[in-house]
Amino acid sequence: ALAFLSNDNNPIEIPVIQFISPKQGDIITQSRPTIMMSAQSGSYDINFNSLEVTVNGLSISSTCQNSQQQINCPLANDLPDGENILTTQINDVQGNVSVVTMATFVVEPEIIPDPIITIETPNNSTITNIKELTISGTLNILADVTLNHQASNYTNVFKLPLIDNNKFTTDVVLREGENTFAITATNTAGVSTSQTFKITLDSQSPVSPDVEKITAIIESENTVITGEN
Repeated sequence: ALAFLSNDNNPIEIPVIQFISPKQGDIITQSRPTIMMSAQSGSYDINFNSLEVTVNGLSISSTCQNSQQQINCPLANDLPDGENILTTQINDVQGNVSVVTMATFVVEPEIIPDPIITIETPNNSTITNIKELTISGTLNILADVTLNHQASNYTNVFKLPLIDNNKFTTDVVLREGENTFAITATNTAGVSTSQTFKITLDSQSPVSPDVEKITAIIESENTVITGEN
């Protein structure tokens, strides 16, 4: 909207400045947004050095930068949750002052739940003779997922890519004996959750008995077998 000052019979169009983001009535989740404004010149060019911007009564004008009629003002500190008030005003090169523009908005940070890991395969404490193992599971939210595989004289840690934002699957090669796996998921707030399970690889063939050391003693209806491995 244009604004004018009366100057005898020659009205003067004064500059107009408005908030782009956040604007009046906005509800935002960011605690430290960049305040963005647009300025429109009137009868005279705008004097950007005259810009005054406040957040909750405190000036942030010194942080503002002008680029092609858009003004960006980064914040040095987080805003409090709840209602916040912006004001701004600017002059033209002749000293004509714009109307004070005000915007009230609300900071309502997003509540990010803790990650929950559900392991679908394998079952904990499984004993197998197959070296190749598929590990799969799901998450309740988008998160960074890592897998830590530890066995005798062996450690390997790597990131698991997500499928459809909440599923993971990977193939691993087991080491002989006990293998311990820890899956860790970290959400965007930096909160981590872990699930640990163990798989035992027993791929060695059983020791065959020495038949020459086996003695069979037959007593009527009962047979007793003794010997050494």
